Amino acid sequence: MPNYFPPPPLDIREFSLSGRLDGGQVEALQRRPEWRAGPAEFRINLSRIQVVEPVGAALLARLCQLIERRGLSRVSLIGLPVAIQRRLRRHPLLRHHDAPEHLFGDPFEVPGASNR
Repeated sequence: MPNYFPPPPLDIREFSLSGRLDGGQVEALQRRPEWRAGPAEFRINLSRIQVVEPVGAALLARLCQLIERRGLSRVSLIGLPVAIQRRLRRHPLLRHHDAPEHLFGDPFEVPGASNR
């Protein structure tokens, strides 16, 4: 009977961003050496983000995609405030958010006045 060895524990690395999510903050995050690790799960806590700039969102989405394309690592975004999630509803960045059920508001909400 062959010996069974459990898989090694997954290396979980956590980062936290706050304030304004812009290109400079994402580039600083990308320069950190932890991204070059072997197989790992990366968690980026966005609970303290107050404003998301389009360039920052695009760069963070690109970073997540590049890391996952290596095939060994996974990226999870956690804690993005609901108000920001709603503004980013169709952005590719939200594909990496850990709670997709929180991405949508009330389906019966009456929209604002129409100009039609």
